[in-house]
Amino acid sequence: MSETVARVLVILLIIVSFLEVLRAIGRVTRPLSVLILVLSLLEAVFVFGIVGTPGTIGVNGWILVLATAILIFAIDLMSLSGGFRGAPLAFILFVISALQLLLATGILGLRL
Repeated sequence: MSETVARVLVILLIIVSFLEVLRAIGRVTRPLSVLILVLSLLEAVFVFGIVGTPGTIGVNGWILVLATAILIFAIDLMSLSGGFRGAPLAFILFVISALQLLLATGILGLRL
C-alpha cells in the first residue's frame, strides 16, 4: 500500500471514529467507539512513523492487525446500534477498514 494512501485512510478513520464517539450514547456503544478511536490513533502513530513498529511485521503488518480489529469492532457497533440504518458512521468505519485490509494485502491496488 502506498504511504500516501495509508496516511489519508488513517486520517479519515480518525475523523469518522471521533464523530462516532460524539454520537455514541450508552454504556455499550460509547466504550466501543472510544476503543475504535484508540485503535485508529495507534494506527496513525505507526503510519506516520512517530514510533517505530514493534516486531518484525513492519508498518504494513500493523495496518493489517489494527484494521482487522477496527473492522470487527465496527461490525459489532453496527449490530448494537440497530443495523445498517442505525449506524451510518459505524458502516463508514467498516468500509474504510475493509479498504485498508484489501490494499494492505495486495488484493486491491491503486495506481497513483
